Amino acid sequence: MYPNLYEGLGEALMLLTFGVDFVCLWHLFDPEIPSEIVSRYRDLTQNLVSDAYSPINYQSWLLPEIPSSPNQKAVPKTTMEVVKQSLENLRRTSFTRSITENLKSNPLLNRWDTKIMRSIIKKAYRMVYK
Repeated sequence: MYPNLYEGLGEALMLLTFGVDFVCLWHLFDPEIPSEIVSRYRDLTQNLVSDAYSPINYQSWLLPEIPSSPNQKAVPKTTMEVVKQSLENLRRTSFTRSITENLKSNPLLNRWDTKIMRSIIKKAYRMVYK
C-alpha cells in the first residue's frame, strides 16, 4: 500500500509557521517499487507543489539497491539503516549542492506570529546568534 499523494505536505506547511527559513519535502522511494509508480507519484507531487505556488521545496530520490553480501553484518537489517546508508552515499556525491540551490524561502518570516514562534523556539533550544 502506498501513501497518499499529499503525505508530508501538512507537516511541511506547519514548519513554515514555526519560522524556519526553508522547508523541504523529501520522498525516498524503495527500489522495489515499480518505476512507473515512482514516476507518477513524483510527477503528481511536484505538480501539486508547483501548481499551488507552494513555498515548499520538493525533491525525491530512488534509493539504490543494496547488494547482498556474504558478510551478513555489512547488509543493513532495518529500514532506518538502509536510509542512513543511502543518505551517506548521496552525501558523497553532489547531493548537498543539489538540495541547497534555488531554494524557495519562507514567505511567512515577517508575520508577527511567525516571529514570536521563531523566537520561542530559538530561546528553547538556546539558538542565540551574536
